[in-house]
Amino acid sequence: MNQGQLLLFPVPLSGGLISSLSVDSVQAMQQTTFYVVENAKTARHWIKAIAHPVKLQDIQVLQIDRNKPTGHWPEIRQILHSGRSVGLMSEAGLPTVADPGYELVSAAHKDGIVVKPFAGPNSMMMALMSSGLPAQQFCFDAYLPSKKDALRPAVIRLVQEIKKNAVTRIFMETAYRNNQLFETLLAHVPDSFLLCIAAGISSGQEFIFTKTIKEWKEMTDHRWIELPAIYVLQQAQH
Repeated sequence: MNQGQLLLFPVPLSGGLISSLSVDSVQAMQQTTFYVVENAKTARHWIKAIAHPVKLQDIQVLQIDRNKPTGHWPEIRQILHSGRSVGLMSEAGLPTVADPGYELVSAAHKDGIVVKPFAGPNSMMMALMSSGLPAQQFCFDAYLPSKKDALRPAVIRLVQEIKKNAVTRIFMETAYRNNQLFETLLAHVPDSFLLCIAAGISSGQEFIFTKTIKEWKEMTDHRWIELPAIYVLQQAQH
């Protein structure tokens, strides 16, 4: 019997719609009955939203442990070797990007399992493409340190690296820590640097603006502060 494939399924960003997914990915999801996911509740919501032909109670949804993503790999591998494909889904956007699913993909490669990705929304790339900042070279830093005493030197280091290498830096933050990160950026990034804040991407509250640090200091519109946000930072081009 042929072995199954590990299918990497995108899901809409927070507030997004199924229409943001490709027809190919939706059709493949409708043919998959075993899913490995970051959050079972969210995954079932999207499986239901694509009008899956199989009853939801008959679809297996296995939630991985974020601290030990490969803990269920023996079970997943057995499913794959039985000829069934397994769908991997993230909480939002593309699987394995800023989530622990990449370890499952690594395990699949080691076991000779075919990995098939499907195109879909990605908040980091959408922020970069809409920022107006150079995208020839960029680095995704995921989350900066959450503790204030570690955040300050991390921001200062980013500035030094941008000055040295001219590489656009992308990082993200949860809504409840946006204020701390924003204040640290204003305090320790040169006024001439350009910062794009892309918050609530694909939702009805979408907010995407690129301004100098000096302009951000003068801006009073902070409606984005309570939304998940992507930050894109670069020095001004002369």
